[in-house]
Amino acid sequence: IEAEAFFWDQNRAVNSHYLAAYQGSYGTWVPGEPNSAGIYVPPTYQMYDGSGNPLGGSYGTGAPVERRFSPIGQGFMVRGVANGTATFRNSMRRHIPQGAANNSVFLRSFNNSSNELETNNTQNQNTYIENTLPFIRFEVKIHNQYARQMVLMFSPESTKGADRGFDGRNISNINDGDAFWKLEETDAPFVIQTRPYDFYDMIPIHFRVKNGMNTFKINILDSYGMENLAEEYGHPSNLYLYDQINNTYQEIDEDNIATIYHSTGAGIVEDRYFIVFRQGIQEENLIVRSEVNLGVFQNNPISRLQLTNPDLLDIKNASVYDMRGRLVINQTNIGKMSQYEFSTQGLSSGVYLVILTTKDNQKLDYKITIHNRN
Repeated sequence: IEAEAFFWDQNRAVNSHYLAAYQGSYGTWVPGEPNSAGIYVPPTYQMYDGSGNPLGGSYGTGAPVERRFSPIGQGFMVRGVANGTATFRNSMRRHIPQGAANNSVFLRSFNNSSNELETNNTQNQNTYIENTLPFIRFEVKIHNQYARQMVLMFSPESTKGADRGFDGRNISNINDGDAFWKLEETDAPFVIQTRPYDFYDMIPIHFRVKNGMNTFKINILDSYGMENLAEEYGHPSNLYLYDQINNTYQEIDEDNIATIYHSTGAGIVEDRYFIVFRQGIQEENLIVRSEVNLGVFQNNPISRLQLTNPDLLDIKNASVYDMRGRLVINQTNIGKMSQYEFSTQGLSSGVYLVILTTKDNQKLDYKITIHNRN
């Protein structure tokens, strides 16, 4: 069973037991690291009555409580990896009294006052923050009608692909437009993704658009641990929405909103917009090449990337990225070798970015063109 859960939010079903009124969608929760409260994205939609007046629709972050256990009466879905039978046993149930271990998700108990309930919620909030990986919670407003929450979380234990327990799918698309993460080697849309932190990363964000003018506004609702993470690696903690076609950057934080106006036919906009941590991706030259006697050459006849290092620089890492920002090769501890090479046989033909990192954290970037005849 996949380690992600999809919860129906009974508080948004307009107090109805008719299935036609259940337009509240599903929230998504993943456990993340061990002993964590996990991370939760609430269902997203805006409801209107018969006269076109909004009935509400909450866009909060969702109660910061342990959702590993579903309370009595809470609907949920299970995703299997193959056809078969899911068996639930009584031994899988746990009795968690109201307020115990900060795990209770009951709205109220018979004897609790509002002050006691507020105290319990505050305790839950503290537990949630202390046990959470660094994350950024985005809000994407779609045509000023809907608000989609998306979480980007960082862990060295994860990959850029789909990781069980770290990534949560979007199972409730908004037909009139939507936003979602696209993970490597999967076509499924995600609302929660966890990946290793990489300052040079280009994190793709995809949009589902309708015919005509589409408007998306992106800002940050909250974040945790990002400044500490950037400081640990010696990088600024800025965040931008990068348009690869127009080569433009819009800063994103709790005060700055990145806006996209997109006029097109219905479909998916992909491989154009990215979340990045720095500007100048197309123009950047991280250090002056004339100061370094180091060569990078793609030998296409033998499908090898070759490095020449006559000054014996101590090279800590060699990374190769494709133009979508995906890390496709990562070589570590190269050292002071005068010549070094590695295979590019498995890569598709195209342009790639090579970043070499020295032991003193200087970085050089090179563009290479690979022609592989598969």
